[in-house]
Amino acid sequence: MTDLKEMQKSLSSLENKKLDLQSYKAVLGGLAGGPKYIVSNLTDENGCQLVDYYYDGKWCARFSDCKNQY
Repeated sequence: MTDLKEMQKSLSSLENKKLDLQSYKAVLGGLAGGPKYIVSNLTDENGCQLVDYYYDGKWCARFSDCKNQY
């Protein structure tokens, strides 16, 4: 059994090395490719909706949306 576990670890390692930028974008799905705004179900101390800003799949900022624009 030990041999099978070691083989599984090495195969996973090889598969992870095959991932490139396009693969990461596919994994991130709708977040890849440009600016995205995702409205949270959380509110700030003023009762304003919180919005997360993502650019190219990476989280950049969180801000309050008091005018319900998003």
